[in-house]
Amino acid sequence: MTQKQTSILGFLTLFAVLAALWLLFGESHDRSPQQQTHLLPKLSAQINDVAKIEISDALNSTHLVRENGSWSIAEKSGHEANSTQLRAILRGLADAQIALVKTDNPDLYERIGLGESALHLVLKDKTDKVIVALDIGRRSFENRSFMTFVRPLDGARSYLVSGLPEIRAEASNWLDPTLFSIERRRIARIDIQHNNGETLSIRRSDPRSLFAIQDLAAGTKEKDSLPTDMLANAFTEILSEDVRPADELDETELLYTAHLHSFDGFVLTLSLYDTGDETGDAWAVGEATAHIPDEEDLPDAQTALDMSPETEATRFNRQHMGWAYRLPASKAIALGKTLEDLVENAPQDPDDGA
Repeated sequence: MTQKQTSILGFLTLFAVLAALWLLFGESHDRSPQQQTHLLPKLSAQINDVAKIEISDALNSTHLVRENGSWSIAEKSGHEANSTQLRAILRGLADAQIALVKTDNPDLYERIGLGESALHLVLKDKTDKVIVALDIGRRSFENRSFMTFVRPLDGARSYLVSGLPEIRAEASNWLDPTLFSIERRRIARIDIQHNNGETLSIRRSDPRSLFAIQDLAAGTKEKDSLPTDMLANAFTEILSEDVRPADELDETELLYTAHLHSFDGFVLTLSLYDTGDETGDAWAVGEATAHIPDEEDLPDAQTALDMSPETEATRFNRQHMGWAYRLPASKAIALGKTLEDLVENAPQDPDDGA
């Protein structure tokens, strides 16, 4: 082969490589705002028509349904979905901007996560008419923002878009993780009843005081690490990882029941059940009540509340009664302390018994 033929072959190879790169990475790298357009320009006008959302990948499938203004998760027995998260996803889809036009060659989809590994997203109205059908692929963080490869299923062309929130196909991802939260200064008393009959109670007289163990046995004292305060802290925020109907639980698997009392009259009862697996997790079933505390029980410094304890209890029960929430093992252990976890033998006075 002559030097001229070698040069021509080299140029042809270079052109072939550049053509492949163009197909994969698009024909334009100009990300100026003037050239960006909405990925789904019609969605803003149709966003209130979305009544069903289907999300699936190779391992999971989730169906979200809107009825009477609220969203539920079909795979979680119709439990309420996280409406804040759903609104953010829908608004993110409507606002997503095309940063780069990408390949329309199906042979290259897998390289950007739009082949068999893609996440499939379908938005429908209440008559099952498709509003949006989209494949979502690889996601990366560039120039202080997340960029996502997507392909609308009404065409072959793929795009790199900005402004799209992360979307997952696991049904548990669409739950609101917060089962319960309360300001620590509101907590007045916690009582724990274990399934072996042991009871533990910690109390304090006002929000500025430390918690103290009730009926502490002679010859024992609270550990120096202030475990009662750590126990109270464990109740200030309780996050769940999954949900199931409470009537599916076996009453013989009850581990303990905890009662939290606030200074203002709110009472939360949590019953925790063994999950029956090796994780150490627990299923928590909650119920809230409220009462008007006696005047002498009210502390000097009260917390300004967003709602009355009665309204707070009604809201909790409306959202959570009838459901069991899976708590991680660390939280189940933190909420279910025993007396042995909190106390130790007190030092002996040398004059004792003299």
